[in-house]
Amino acid sequence: MREHISCTDTAGLPLNVLVVEDEALIAMELRARLSRLGHRVVGVADTGRDAIELARIEKPHLVLMDIHLKGDMSGIEAASAINKDGEVPIIYLTAHSDAATVSRAKQTSPFGYLLKPLDERELLIAIEVATQRSRLEQRLRDGERRYAATLASIGDGVVATDVNGMVTFLNPIAEELTGWTLAEASGVPVEQVLTFIDDVANTVLENPLQRALREGETRYLKGETSLMTRNRQLIPIDDSSAPIRDDDGHIVGAVLAFRDARQRRLSENALRIATDQLNRSQRLESLGRLAGGIAHDFNNLLTIINGYSQLLLTEHPLDATQRELVGAILDAGDRAAKLTQQLLAFGKGQLIRAERIRLNDVLSQTHNLLRRIIGEDIRIDLVLSEKVSEIFADPTQVEQVVMNLATNARDAMPLGGILRLESRLTRISEAAARLSPGLKPGTYAQLIVSDTGIGFSEEVQRNIFEPFFTTKSSGKGTGLGLAMVYGIVKQAQGYISVSSKVGKGTRFDVLFPALKSSGENAFPLPVESPAIEDGPVTRRTVLIVEDEPAIRAYTAAVLKREGYTVLEACDGIDGLRVAAAHDGEIDLLLTDVVMPNLGGRELAEKLKKKRPALKTLFLSGYTNDKEAREGFHKGQLEFLSKPFKRNDLLQKINDLFSTVH
Repeated sequence: MREHISCTDTAGLPLNVLVVEDEALIAMELRARLSRLGHRVVGVADTGRDAIELARIEKPHLVLMDIHLKGDMSGIEAASAINKDGEVPIIYLTAHSDAATVSRAKQTSPFGYLLKPLDERELLIAIEVATQRSRLEQRLRDGERRYAATLASIGDGVVATDVNGMVTFLNPIAEELTGWTLAEASGVPVEQVLTFIDDVANTVLENPLQRALREGETRYLKGETSLMTRNRQLIPIDDSSAPIRDDDGHIVGAVLAFRDARQRRLSENALRIATDQLNRSQRLESLGRLAGGIAHDFNNLLTIINGYSQLLLTEHPLDATQRELVGAILDAGDRAAKLTQQLLAFGKGQLIRAERIRLNDVLSQTHNLLRRIIGEDIRIDLVLSEKVSEIFADPTQVEQVVMNLATNARDAMPLGGILRLESRLTRISEAAARLSPGLKPGTYAQLIVSDTGIGFSEEVQRNIFEPFFTTKSSGKGTGLGLAMVYGIVKQAQGYISVSSKVGKGTRFDVLFPALKSSGENAFPLPVESPAIEDGPVTRRTVLIVEDEPAIRAYTAAVLKREGYTVLEACDGIDGLRVAAAHDGEIDLLLTDVVMPNLGGRELAEKLKKKRPALKTLFLSGYTNDKEAREGFHKGQLEFLSKPFKRNDLLQKINDLFSTVH
């Protein structure tokens, strides 16, 4: 770029003046007069080409230019070349000029005209006027440069128009977003350069610049709006437009500022999804606690109903009608017990025995079973990755997860389709985990169950894991299947998500934490040994600690019938008192986990300190005791789930006394 040539900063100071005059006497007179005025003549030229070269070398503050010069170039042409950037004040010198010449001279934006012969006072006034005008115009150019640099550096697109809606300006961001360059868009109607689409209605919106010009007020595009680029791509934007007014308040144009909103919309959408997932997770957690509490109470009742029903059938003479009636009670109790187990699974309160297992093995075994229960019109694809690590979970429950998801997929494909079971090893980054509440970063064994069925809506997806929610017709399902799946996965420290579209099928993604290596079991498992014949049952004493009187009475009755010596207590504190008052050995502590005053786990710890040989069997249908749950989960504590029957209890006690830890 040519170095700046102006007299902007020279007001009141000597100016460097270039004189272009083909008459030597007049040139000498000008040099003398300029010297008397305190200015310095940096050169004198008598042709246009010499003038251009001297201006390039000397960079004058002012040029006094004769219109008619020697050679093939006029003063007007020379002035146009010298002042192509409009930054060098030029004053024309002329003795006489026709109208055409004057018109051509005006096109070079001269700073004044002086008629020959020159008057010194007029020369002084012309130089001062040119100097002042140059200063003002330079300030304007500097302001325009700052304005242009500012608009070029901001992150928003800016488009300006004249009062007729013709484009006069685009900054680089606007060029990038619209696909138009400033050169291409200048003078083009703004509606051809900027087309806005309503994302919801998919219709073309009125251009906000045209509204600003018509109404004279700042205008915004409302709702979700996209800009259609020159190549017809849609870019989400935010925008505002305003009229441009002159000093008298008249509208002379309009300006629009708009911003690429793609990242904002992505962030807002991610935040909305994460918030929905968090709310859903919190709602499911609350429902889980409620379901677990209800299941706990029902399990207590079912222990009594099922237990005494079995005693009636096995130990009392009943006629055929009576046996049928009691059998119906027991059958209903068994079915109710299965429902409570599903509620417990959803509430993550189910007591399970986890072990190190291979997800691929479970999928292979389940695949063979599914072939027999899934219709022939459904193809089952099994895709297993050899990289999948082992997981720590209850194999029966993992099989339940696969079976439940697979049967749901079957029901979603009444006309047949494809069921796909897939395993992968997946790494979840911290960034990905933040988008899914409840998901922790790390390595997971991923189970994918997908189908080509009828799919379901977003509304169904939001509620699909809630207990008793079902899309099946009445009598076709309890609405507990997916709630149970959700609870099982959560209890295994895993994560489950679903994606579906109506008519496009459904996909469930289940993540189980992957174990680091495939060596020995992460937790010691009981080692079976032959039964220990240490005397008849009648020599064993059992302390029953249960806060539910009917369960305590039932359990005592069963054990007494088998010859055990039974001690009873109503809670943990009472259990300590009864144990302290008993002088003989206590072979087994049979205790509920959740009790007032003192829980079963704390009771067992206190009694073991005084009676190290004491064995403990926990009875529970539900517990929110985290340490107890982890102990059961890892095989460190023995437990019997409620509701239990006579044979369940006796077999568990026999196994306990026949096992060395």
